[in-house]
Amino acid sequence: MITSKYFLYCFALLLLSSSVNAELIFTESFENESNEGESPYKATVIRPKKNTPGVSCVVVGEAQNLAGVGKGIFLQDRLAEANATVALEYDFVDSISEQISALRIDFNFSRAGNKTTKKDALYFGAGEYFGSDSLKMNSKSRRYLQVDFLSSDAVKFNSDSGKDRTASIEPLSPNTLTIFVNDYDNKSIEYEHPATNESTILAANTVVYYLNGRFAHETKLDLDDLTVSGTVASSENNFGRIGFYSQSKSDNNAWIFDHIRITKL
Repeated sequence: MITSKYFLYCFALLLLSSSVNAELIFTESFENESNEGESPYKATVIRPKKNTPGVSCVVVGEAQNLAGVGKGIFLQDRLAEANATVALEYDFVDSISEQISALRIDFNFSRAGNKTTKKDALYFGAGEYFGSDSLKMNSKSRRYLQVDFLSSDAVKFNSDSGKDRTASIEPLSPNTLTIFVNDYDNKSIEYEHPATNESTILAANTVVYYLNGRFAHETKLDLDDLTVSGTVASSENNFGRIGFYSQSKSDNNAWIFDHIRITKL
């Protein structure tokens, strides 16, 4: 069933407003970004800064925004014969000392390219603040959690155990993704279940995903990944940046994103 993008936009706002003791610390809806057809300028990292045929990171208007309402961001990598990649990253704190352990990530998305049998991936990850326009989310070891947006109409939720979960999506239609993260090493956190509004417990060093408001997957963070003060398993307050990064040599893997939000829990 194809769901109205206006319905999902309102649903996403409702989910966000229901979090327990939540503090919205970052939001990007692209409404005050560049003109349509131009590269964004507010992100910490933008690749390419000047678009070339087949490698795009551009703002789109409402008519092209399959993911939400108003403007969105279009990411496309279809140069299978080259090593060009697309990247969009945001620092959502101002320093390493301001990083957080408990957070919620929300955004709308839609696949926008042609379906292929190859499982080319656009990676979404979260990790440490970096404080520069250098790529940070281009390395799996720096993505303490990872979601793969696949050109085969699917989203893959990566697991620390290797038992990944893949879920199909409706192509060319709006979807929502909600992520709850608990980076504390020795305590659980409480959040409000997006589907039922019931108080729900998330164990230490764990991440849980909700696709279109429904439970999709739960797993440990990548505990062996290095941080500035140890590893994910032995340190806290390790989150300060999110980002998208395309797999090298992708074959027309294209996605639209909108209404990105980070909430401190």
